[in-house]
Amino acid sequence: MKRKRCKKCGKLEQVENGYFVDEKFYCSECATECSECGKTFLIDDCFETNEGKLVCRDCKDRRYDTCHDCGLLVRVNHLHSIENEYFCVCDDCLSNYQMCRDCRRYYSPSNIRTLYDGTTLCRSCLANTYHYQCSDCGLYFPPNDNSRNNTDGNMYCPNCVSKHPDPIFHYHGFEDFKKIKKKSEPETNEFFGFELEVSGDRTKSVEFLKLVPHVVCMNDSSIEGGGFEIVSQPMSRKYFKDTFRKYLAKGLAYLRKNGFKGHNKGGLHIHVSADSLSKYQLAQMAEILYGNDDDRDTWLCLTQRKEENIEHWSSMTNRYHTFADIRNSQDEMPLVGSGKYTALNRDTRTKTYEFRIFNSNLKIKRIMKNMEC
Repeated sequence: MKRKRCKKCGKLEQVENGYFVDEKFYCSECATECSECGKTFLIDDCFETNEGKLVCRDCKDRRYDTCHDCGLLVRVNHLHSIENEYFCVCDDCLSNYQMCRDCRRYYSPSNIRTLYDGTTLCRSCLANTYHYQCSDCGLYFPPNDNSRNNTDGNMYCPNCVSKHPDPIFHYHGFEDFKKIKKKSEPETNEFFGFELEVSGDRTKSVEFLKLVPHVVCMNDSSIEGGGFEIVSQPMSRKYFKDTFRKYLAKGLAYLRKNGFKGHNKGGLHIHVSADSLSKYQLAQMAEILYGNDDDRDTWLCLTQRKEENIEHWSSMTNRYHTFADIRNSQDEMPLVGSGKYTALNRDTRTKTYEFRIFNSNLKIKRIMKNMEC
């Protein structure tokens, strides 16, 4: 067999085992074939890939690039852009990064945020969507009506919200109302309910609810200084006076002791079941509330409202129908005022008429006075 001396190292090598590069002979330790194009090159002029193969410079530039993490030469179709097209990593190093659910690009852990359902968003996509960070687990989530805890003010994701039960319902978030009367009472259509807006530390609602049965607490953003709205179950007048009154007195005393305010912080809204009122009685009530401007000073005294407050929250001037309109109406529940914020408001949701004229108060005698009124 014919042997030739390697042009580079001088080693004798069988010709069939060596390579010719530019018509010069090199041994198998100094030259090789490019694994991509098959041309012969000096090993010093070739590049090793992540698979241990050697490629020439032309093939490297056209088909390969360097992984920014491990530094190995990788085929371009096995490289992935991270945050921008100039920063790429290989398949093996990709596990160090996470894909944004929306833009479908990969990001480093410092620029990605995990959502409560295990999906991820980059900072930019998160900023362009409506998400909160859970106060418990720290994961992000799109909010819904039950996300904010009205008691502690925190936002909780769907996975954590059940661990933080909220004694304060969202506005109109409680619908399970049941009529309450004394067992000894005869059947009646006349039931009262009330909404009392109080201002103070929301966390005190837990203890308050232990003291007072047949009420729920609801969030109401209109209450000055924060707090909550105490909403009662509908109850007969006799039950209210003979039984419920003592519970409410204890609860109001507890709130006063803990710095709560009622007067000028909100209102007392009294609901009366609509089917207990004839249209003639309703027309009379409208006449009493809206019919005579000379009675206005008397009403301001009775309700303990300021002129501007009673006009804003329970207007006595926005009359909608006349006495005859109400009396002759074909509606099951005729309109009285011109909207919700009027002295006597039709509430079709609860099928009641709502007297909104009274100022809030934390003294049981004032509450009873208003109920009797």
